[in-house]
Amino acid sequence: MALLAIMLLALGLRVGAPGVVEFKQDEANLSRYALDLTHGRAFPLWSIDSSVGIRNPPIAVYVMALPYLISSDPTLATAYVGLLSTIAVLLLYCVTRRYYGVRVALIAALLYAANPWAVFYARKIWDLLPLFIPLIVGSGLLAFIDRKRWAQVLHVPLLALGIQVHFGAALLIPITLFLIISGRRHLTRWFALSLVLSLLTTIPYAFGAAQLGYFDVSATLKRISASSGNTPHPIGFSLDGLQAAALLTAGTETYLPAVLQAYSDDPLMLPDSTAPLALRTGLGMWIVIGLSASVWLVIRTVRRRDARALIDVVVLLWAWITPLV
Repeated sequence: MALLAIMLLALGLRVGAPGVVEFKQDEANLSRYALDLTHGRAFPLWSIDSSVGIRNPPIAVYVMALPYLISSDPTLATAYVGLLSTIAVLLLYCVTRRYYGVRVALIAALLYAANPWAVFYARKIWDLLPLFIPLIVGSGLLAFIDRKRWAQVLHVPLLALGIQVHFGAALLIPITLFLIISGRRHLTRWFALSLVLSLLTTIPYAFGAAQLGYFDVSATLKRISASSGNTPHPIGFSLDGLQAAALLTAGTETYLPAVLQAYSDDPLMLPDSTAPLALRTGLGMWIVIGLSASVWLVIRTVRRRDARALIDVVVLLWAWITPLV
């Protein structure tokens, strides 16, 4: 009953009022590619521009073709993405329940279902990663911790598809490498099949990359450099990633996109902090909870080294790789 209530909450927040959504250039361009595919005008070999100056692979276009087969109304496409993000809540529950029990799974599903930033991005047509991430992590655990052969076949192809949906999924590669190394004694020939399937998923983008000239490494690096305004970005340590992760986890400052747009003409007039005290207090609380939980998992992993230790390491990697990178 509790799970049903959480799923109804997730569904209502993600699918209800689908017209209340940002629909800008990325959403419009991805929709145009999907309509070209569904109407037989073209078979896209790439998708919209990425933030690093090169085109994204076309997997997102293929996924988004389904709602545009029914209607060209982007409202339906928005509801479709919201439905996929709702399924992601259920997948997170299933993965968590298998390894940490019902109570932890319900808490995780509730936090994810109600997180304002998760809801905000669940209405973005280009953001399909929420569906793929629990599939990638869950299949990895099943493949290399539980030694399921079918999961060994699916895990790496799912990772390849996730990276092609959004390059940010590449940050899950360390989790995959850790799981493969940990379960290397139990690899089967089915794992070799998974590598072949992964390569097959990249065929459309390989043709597209060739047409775009991306195999010319020097030219591609220049294109990436130009996308950043030719400004060098030296590698160094910054708290920005940790701060952003804390904001996303706590669900605070969701008003920022609107505020930044309102002050776009005169950014110097942007208020130092427009967050209510309650939100800032909530942010501090979640930072304390997150750090405490991570420290506890590290201590438990070092002291016990039992069967759950590998799963705890995966959770730690899942939580900390993105903000640290």
